[in-house]
Amino acid sequence: MTISRKKILMLALASIALLLWAYHFTRLEIELPATHVDGLLVCSPEYNSGPFGQSEQELAASFNIYNKQFQDSLAASANPDAKVMAAVVSNPFDNDSRIVELDDLVAAYPDNRLANLHFQNACVKNTSHPLCDEDGGAGNPN
Repeated sequence: MTISRKKILMLALASIALLLWAYHFTRLEIELPATHVDGLLVCSPEYNSGPFGQSEQELAASFNIYNKQFQDSLAASANPDAKVMAAVVSNPFDNDSRIVELDDLVAAYPDNRLANLHFQNACVKNTSHPLCDEDGGAGNPN
């Protein structure tokens, strides 16, 4: 079986075209924007803005405002569970005011399971608090 000269010539030309295209493809240079350094994206607030074009600081400030409004609305609610969650959200574990607020809520709503659970949890985290004694907490006069 012989290959005709036309087929050999077509294969040779196709091979040359493929080699030239591959060489050109390897030599392409991509212009990267100024936010890239050595091909890596630079992560900084001025280049990576948040939603609506806000900076990181503006987002944190608006989050703090909404968080404060949320805590205030929980504390102002008539629902005892919301008041418990306001005490939990507004005070970290290591803060004594959390135990005092939860103790007041347990005294006001003794049958509220959520208040009792969070009060016990806070006492587990801070066993040295005087309200966490056997005789001292949940509105006990002792």
